[in-house]
Amino acid sequence: MKKFTKKQKIILGVIGGLFLIFLIAGNNFLDKNVKGEVSILGVGIDKDVIQLMTSNIKTDVGNIEVKYTEVSEEKYLEKLKNSFSLGEENYDIVMIKNDMLHDLKNYLEPFSISEEEVKRSYFDTVFRDFYIDGKLYAKPTYIDSLVLYYNRNILNKKGVFNVPVVWEELAELVSQIKEVDEFGDIKLGGINMGSAYNVSHSVDILSLLMMQYGTRIYDGENAIFANSVFYNNRDIIPGEKALDFYAQFSNAGVGNKYYTWNAGLNKDIDLFASGKLAFYIGTGMDRWKIEDKNPNLDYGISFMPQFENSPYEANLATYYAFGVNKFSDDVYLAQKVVEYLATDQVSYVLVDAYKVAPALRSLISFCTNEYYQNVFCSQVINSYNWSKPVYSSSRQVFKDMIDNVSVRGSSAYDMAKAGQEYITNIKILEND
Repeated sequence: MKKFTKKQKIILGVIGGLFLIFLIAGNNFLDKNVKGEVSILGVGIDKDVIQLMTSNIKTDVGNIEVKYTEVSEEKYLEKLKNSFSLGEENYDIVMIKNDMLHDLKNYLEPFSISEEEVKRSYFDTVFRDFYIDGKLYAKPTYIDSLVLYYNRNILNKKGVFNVPVVWEELAELVSQIKEVDEFGDIKLGGINMGSAYNVSHSVDILSLLMMQYGTRIYDGENAIFANSVFYNNRDIIPGEKALDFYAQFSNAGVGNKYYTWNAGLNKDIDLFASGKLAFYIGTGMDRWKIEDKNPNLDYGISFMPQFENSPYEANLATYYAFGVNKFSDDVYLAQKVVEYLATDQVSYVLVDAYKVAPALRSLISFCTNEYYQNVFCSQVINSYNWSKPVYSSSRQVFKDMIDNVSVRGSSAYDMAKAGQEYITNIKILEND
């Protein structure tokens, strides 16, 4: 049976989505007087997808040329800041991650839209992530979230036929699946948890654990993850509990049956793609990276685990939205293009191509098209994130907390308290 490449699969999905555009797209945006060139800086979205999303723009909007530049996640933040600094690379439209707004909103031209309309049109995470002081700062087309990937071959060989949906059961299963030799070397990893730098989504995983323990992490003014909350009839510190749970998987101490990961292993996504990791916590967009690395990998996707009997059910939303650079030469034209990209007809093309959840409530019925897409669509209802006051530095604080607990053996309580204090005062400390 022929295996399609990532690009072929995406294009096939887009072609299917285009039928919807041709059938129901109208010319509500059409203005024959509108013309010009709009540049878009993006990350994670294939150029062919953007081209197909904008293929009818001259008919539907006006005489507009769209130029799209895609960069890697590693280089994106630098490119983004260059665009905001009025340098040579001044893009009109930029993709903004859903936990960046507190750091970047002063560089974005907001859209005029009521709170009621945002809540009616979009899923709740969009309102929380991009609506501040009566203004919507970016418009998303899709919502991705953390999910649990699993290697079918490994689970079958180990006699496992059901993927746990609670953390406690998953931790026990990982302790049985992992293979560690007499020297402590990991021959088969159980799950990508425990370290900071070779786990692709370490900050997001730790954030999710904190939220599942009952904290919002940051309230817009102060970090609050080291404050006490009432959880299952007792007071706990969510940051401490989350750090302890996360770090246990890299604790090589005698008698720790959960040891299944360490900072010396290769990157998690590479290990999973090579068949040397049973479970991988990743995003929907990671699916295409995995298939690029190993088209023959037999894997599945399951819901993100929750804690047993927890009063706090949460998933981690991670996605980009289209925002307009305040320093664009033509803000009006850029906003018109974003509004077009964010219509249900056009955004469906991207949603169908990548098989993730839509940002618009009106498109949720299309989630039945593919089995794994249902996982993301089901999780979108209770997906959250937290907007980092200084994006890169806030993420680094979380990585430092992980590193100090898992590698240096520091107290999870002390690291949570120190991390909370730093993030609360981060703008002062870094003269931002």
